[in-house]
Amino acid sequence: KKHTVQNVIDNLQISVLEYRNESDNDVKKYMHDRQLELIE
Repeated sequence: KKHTVQNVIDNLQISVLEYRNESDNDVKKYMHDRQLELIE
């Protein structure tokens, strides 16, 4: 997986990649509540 992501970065000639997730303050305001249902 890491290799695939690196290939995309290289092919798009991206020099800086900034990763944010749903717990980051600047992303939180755009997130909506989610409800997950586990089906076994």
